[in-house]
Amino acid sequence: MAKTTQKSKPNINPFVTFFIFSLLFFIPFFISSILTTDYLERKNAVSLEEEAIHFEKVLNTNNLNSLYEKDSASFSSSSLPEDKVVVLGYHQVRNVEVSDGPKARLFITSPETFEKEIKLLSDEGYISISVTEYINYLKNKKENPIPKKSVVITFDDGYLTQYTNAFPILKKYGMKATLFLYMDCIDKYPACMTSSQIEEMTALGITVANHTLRHSFLTEQKEAVIKKEVLDNQNLLEKKFGKENVEKVLAYPYGSQNEKIKFIIQNLGYVGAVGISKGVEKDDSNIFNLHRYLMGNKTELFEELFKS
Repeated sequence: MAKTTQKSKPNINPFVTFFIFSLLFFIPFFISSILTTDYLERKNAVSLEEEAIHFEKVLNTNNLNSLYEKDSASFSSSSLPEDKVVVLGYHQVRNVEVSDGPKARLFITSPETFEKEIKLLSDEGYISISVTEYINYLKNKKENPIPKKSVVITFDDGYLTQYTNAFPILKKYGMKATLFLYMDCIDKYPACMTSSQIEEMTALGITVANHTLRHSFLTEQKEAVIKKEVLDNQNLLEKKFGKENVEKVLAYPYGSQNEKIKFIIQNLGYVGAVGISKGVEKDDSNIFNLHRYLMGNKTELFEELFKS
């Protein structure tokens, strides 16, 4: 009677089995983590339409025109301090193009309007100061005095038109400003400035500051990603433009922030940060979400703020 032979089982190394199962478990998790933390390179610079949509989300409004309307509460004589300092925020300084979406147009300031506004500041005797100077003043007004008529002028993102159209006007009227840059934009896209253009601006008193590396919506990011976005961008800013030209302040991309994020930014050694809600400060209680008036092409609110 013939013997039946049993097939021998393959000898599988337990370490190989563990390695395979580990890969099957961790690869999907890793890919998901990467895709949800904005680590992927952008294909284009941030568009104004994209910014406007996020502004609506952060401000909880579907009427961005309200940013340019006079708020009676903000302008009552009892609520505005005598030494008020207004922080202005600009994006694109150019004429509107056919391809611009309706929301994007709200954040485009024509060169003519921009010059009209800067000339008004000059005619009214305003002196531009940096964000850091303003924060230091809020912390201790006696030890860190500023000119009686002070204004803070800021630009977000690093658009090329800030160099080609805004910079000549700032020079003409002797005004300085702070550029909030995300370095993933600089030297990469036609819509953005080059490092050499920014260096030309810093040589004449313009300062630069942090806008995160990839213009990330911070409230949707993990703490480790927030820190990386901020610190990597800060390192690039200081390496490219020199520490003496870089302010240790942050502009939250899209104005996206909360108490946790403000705590993180403060612990990273920043002296303050700016948001997108209009208004002015009475004291230093809000230096990690400073009020700021976002500028477009409507001048009524601007004139209300500055005209005698």
